Amino acid sequence: MNQKPSLPWDTRAYNEAETQLTDAQKPRARELISQEREKQFHEREAMRRQMDSVSR
Repeated sequence: MNQKPSLPWDTRAYNEAETQLTDAQKPRARELISQEREKQFHEREAMRRQMDSVSR
């Protein structure tokens, strides 16, 4: 069975929302979602480092 890997919930939500955007709005929306993902990545990394320091 060839099943596509599931996308993260934010990607699925963004893809669905993007269908409602005009072509002019899409680049800015993509920029904003990229910034949010990067912010969340850094927050998770900071939490991981904090947990690592607590467990030692």
